[in-house]
Amino acid sequence: GVQWTIGAMGWFGLKITVATAAIGAMLLGLGVEYSIFLNSRYKEEKKSDITIKDALVKTLSTTGASTISSGMTTMIGFFALSLSMFPMLADMGFSLGMGIMLILIAVMVVGPIMIIARDKLFTKGKDKLKDLRKGKNRVEKESIFIKSYEKYGMIITKIPWIVILIFIIITGFMYYGSNFVENEEIDFDSILPEDLAELKAYNLMQEEFSSTSSIYIFIELDQTYIDSDEPTDIRDPRIINYVNILSQKARQMDRVMEVRSISNRDKDENNEIIPHSLSEQKVLLEDIRTNDLITEDYTGMLIKVIMQPPVDRENTVLQIYSILENTKKPAGIKRDAVGGLVVGHELDLLIGPDSSFTAIIAFAIIILLLLLLSRSIKYTILPLVTVVVAILWIMGMIGYFKVGWNSIISSVISMTIGIGIDFGIQLSTRFRQEL
Repeated sequence: GVQWTIGAMGWFGLKITVATAAIGAMLLGLGVEYSIFLNSRYKEEKKSDITIKDALVKTLSTTGASTISSGMTTMIGFFALSLSMFPMLADMGFSLGMGIMLILIAVMVVGPIMIIARDKLFTKGKDKLKDLRKGKNRVEKESIFIKSYEKYGMIITKIPWIVILIFIIITGFMYYGSNFVENEEIDFDSILPEDLAELKAYNLMQEEFSSTSSIYIFIELDQTYIDSDEPTDIRDPRIINYVNILSQKARQMDRVMEVRSISNRDKDENNEIIPHSLSEQKVLLEDIRTNDLITEDYTGMLIKVIMQPPVDRENTVLQIYSILENTKKPAGIKRDAVGGLVVGHELDLLIGPDSSFTAIIAFAIIILLLLLLSRSIKYTILPLVTVVVAILWIMGMIGYFKVGWNSIISSVISMTIGIGIDFGIQLSTRFRQEL
């Protein structure tokens, strides 16, 4: 199944990224449970001393439905990620969903053949004799394993309210921990291994040479009306005066080292005076280097705000937004805050809604699937309750262990819904069979 998945990724043109690099290990961990369900039930049926055919037919008829439904819910959880606005997460979701589907097919088609092959082709008389000699020890080991679960089952059924109380206390503790979850910027430190020589050199360079972070304000022409008196050249004095006001306000922000703008260069070269006409402005700028601040066609201009690390990204971006909002701009121009700090801030705002959207989609489709398969509201709700609580516990653990919340970690929610529902389905399905 894993090999089929890697091959399918090649045919679909899916690339190996940070998110999909571990797909092999993930599929091995997730997919092997379906083989375990099948083989464990077959071994259980074989204890009744029935034929291979009868044991296999009964295994498929009893555990096949729960295994298929488990696999389908996992697929839904992953395929929901393909709806994410982040391409990396979408590719990971599609790859894992496709992988679970292929593994499920392999288990249901190849799995029974492997069972038959083992029992018919590879079980010789010598092996049977060895099995008889070791039978006593195997029964003792197996009985210890089974008895431990029988005792656990007795405890659960005798003191259910105490167990529920403990369950509620743990849930409350985890809910409190979820309040400590913090967004994390995805950068070299969060993606690359800590002992990577190149990363160490990069961090050393930042420390030794006082590396800075920058945030930019981009101003461009945006003529509303043709033949109006709005600026047609970004060097227009009305725009330069506006830039001067923005530069002065930006200089008052926290941890600002320097503000680079055309207005500052004007004043440096012209005794702190900004020319009053476009022609004077053009003459003055002829002798000043401006290609790092003005576009070649004179339709756009940058204001560079150089920050001293460490930078509080959220506070810095909000201050820039406030300056732009509260400073009246000339007609005929647009202005926006740009740069890595702004992108990171906007990404933080998108992560929560995006993860909630994919989780809700996965949850809704899984509910419909369970209703269709179980034809029971009760047996639809029961597996979902444990998954919802597990998600809350996960958020609490992320908060307590200070794991940064980013676009990759956000995929945990829909993945947990798809993967975790498997165990609830297996338990409730077997309970209904025994009942």
